[in-house]
Amino acid sequence: MDQNRFAAGPNVFFSRRSHKEEWEWVILSYLTNILLSIGRGAPLYAEKLNQSDADFQSYLTPEKTFRKIEVTEVFRSDYRRTEHYRETAKGDCNRSAILPSPHPQPWLSFAHVLREKLAKSYGAGSWLLIYHNMTPPEFNGWESIPWHDLVLNELRTWTKDSPTTCDITKSCYESIYVVDCEGKAAVRLHPHWDIVKAARFP
Repeated sequence: MDQNRFAAGPNVFFSRRSHKEEWEWVILSYLTNILLSIGRGAPLYAEKLNQSDADFQSYLTPEKTFRKIEVTEVFRSDYRRTEHYRETAKGDCNRSAILPSPHPQPWLSFAHVLREKLAKSYGAGSWLLIYHNMTPPEFNGWESIPWHDLVLNELRTWTKDSPTTCDITKSCYESIYVVDCEGKAAVRLHPHWDIVKAARFP
């Protein structure tokens, strides 16, 4: 194993596609750690699948399969992570300078990503895991509502297709989970809406 990849800074890690798989492993670990911390069933092992399939096949034991898990990420539509970290590496800016907050339409990118993933099928029992890479200050009213309520209050209304939403109830996934930007809180959107682990507030 190439130990040098673990020394890569964020500029290199997020700007090179060769690190995309490592980032997917990180996102998967966020959910499994959350599920295990609250005593819910979660896989302890996983393997990366080929590009035509879901991202991971997970396992409860090395021999006992669990679920296929597709991993994706949502960030605001005007955010360019590669540019952000390239500039950060120069010491010229920070994220808040590049991303004014709150965003005027913070859910558009979420709808776009979710709509694309709902159009795919990875077989019965598969999970969709969404990493919500947006900070609370990017949303109006974030000071008075925790992240998990912010997400659920919006996405519970997504029961039809429109230019700004998609119909979550049409999901072929067994479960759809969303993890917050810190990787410490999670909600579930399907087969029902619930708080898996509450976010710190505010």
